[in-house]
Amino acid sequence: KPWKWKKHVLTPPYAPALRQIIRQRLPTSVDIETGGRSAIKSRIRVIGFANKHISVSLPWGVEMDLVKQILEDPKIPKIGQNFIYDRTALLYQHGVHVQGTIHDTLALHSILAPGLKHDLAFQACVETHAPRWKDEFKAGAGDVKGKDDWDTRPLEDIQPYNAKDNDLQNFLYYRHLERLNDVSRGKEIYKEAQELAEIALKMTVRGLKIDI
Repeated sequence: KPWKWKKHVLTPPYAPALRQIIRQRLPTSVDIETGGRSAIKSRIRVIGFANKHISVSLPWGVEMDLVKQILEDPKIPKIGQNFIYDRTALLYQHGVHVQGTIHDTLALHSILAPGLKHDLAFQACVETHAPRWKDEFKAGAGDVKGKDDWDTRPLEDIQPYNAKDNDLQNFLYYRHLERLNDVSRGKEIYKEAQELAEIALKMTVRGLKIDI
């Protein structure tokens, strides 16, 4: 069967889709697009969310009350790819602390297939028959997040890409989590990775005190 994307909400009104995500409280994929590769310095241009039913992508700064409600709701599990980048940008630049159980498809895939690449495009081409959406947007498939030319690229180019990223992240989360049961000590290793990610986030945002 041809790959079927979720319903993607890319134009106003965004509020109904955001409220649906808040109401359903399903594991929700989160992805930001920045105008560069630095989580500290590159401005956020787009943020998106996806659960099993819907994917919404909107310009940063729009419907911020609802956006923050999703990000800070401890009862909504959050999913990201190389999620420390998104979480660092949100916390360092805007003081938004992503709450709820945190999952990372990159960390999950590194446990399931440690000898392979872990970027989202590679995971998707192995685990799904989704079209090569990153080639469509000429966004590349590397592990490093952020695109050098996206600080000036039109939002109507970025939002469809962001919605598809979130769509695949959400799908891969369920696939990876199910397969984790087949890996010796898989859940234990993943829990350790989650704990280390929290430490890394705090170190990145706060820095380290050094006695010189």
